[in-house]
Order: sequence, then structure tokens, then C-alpha cells
Amino acid sequence: MSAEECSAFVDESVLPRLESIEGVASVTAMGMAENRINVTIDEERIDEINEVIAASINGNIGKAKAMLSAARSQIQAAYASLDSAKAEGEAQLNAAQSQIDAGKEALNGSKKELEAAIAGLDRQKTALESEINGLKQENSSLEQQIKEYTDKGEEPPSDLTSQLSAVEGKIAEKQSALTEIEK
Repeated sequence: MSAEECSAFVDESVLPRLESIEGVASVTAMGMAENRINVTIDEERIDEINEVIAASINGNIGKAKAMLSAARSQIQAAYASLDSAKAEGEAQLNAAQSQIDAGKEALNGSKKELEAAIAGLDRQKTALESEINGLKQENSSLEQQIKEYTDKGEEPPSDLTSQLSAVEGKIAEKQSALTEIEK
């Protein structure tokens, strides 16, 4: 067995068996034959490659910075647009609120006018009802007087029947006016 074969046998068979024994922490083989390859690096070529890599990285960083700057500009423009839209929206909202407030004032004024008109119509209605009641009492009195004449077999005076007709006309007129108010 050659020195290399012996080293390979110790490395692959003997060392693992010894390390598998309980209580053995580690096993090291010494004086073994080693196969070795030495590589010598050309520093000038490594420096050239490093410069190419650095230039590529710097170019990519420059592009990334340019893209980042453009993105920042877009974000700033978007913020400015949002601020402008917000201000415009607030102005429209304020204008709408002013219109609503003016409409409320106009409605309140109209409401007061309507309430005053309703109160006036209520007074007119009360006055008409009172007049109608008075006319009905007058009508009853005239009818009673006419009845007294007819019960005696006498013809009632013409001025009495004229008064009755006039009172009945006034009652009809007042009731018509009352009906119009109630509409």
C-alpha cells in the first residue's frame, strides 16, 4: 500500500471508527501524505476585474439614485396635487355650506311669513264664524217674527221678508268666504 493509499484508509476507515467509540472526543492523524494544489493569483488581473465590478456597481447605483430622485419628484408632485384638490374641495364645501345657510335663512323667513299668514287666516276664520253665528241668530229672529204673522193669518211686511232674504244672502256669502279660508 502506498503512502497515499494508507492515508486515505486511515482518513476514511480508522478515524471514523475511533471517533465513534464512547468517551473519545476527537482523533487526529499525523504524518499522513497529503495531495495539495497551490494556486497563485495574478493581482493585476484581480484588480482589473474589481475595477469592472466597481464601475458596474457604481453605474447601477447612479441609475438607482436617478430613479429614486424621479420617484421623489413624482411623490412631491402628487402631494402638491392632493393639497390643491383638498383646498378646492374645502372651498367647494364652504361654498355649499354658505348656500345651505342662506337657504335656511330664506326658509326661516318664509316660515315666519307663512305662520303670520296662517295666524291672519285663523283670525279671519274666527271673525267669519262669529259673524255667521250672529247672522244665524238674526235669521232665526226674523223667521220667528215672520212666523208670528203667518200664524195669525196675516201677510208679513215686505221689509221683514226683504231683511230675511238679505240676511240669508249674507250667511251664504260668509260661508263661501269661510270655505275658501279652510282650503
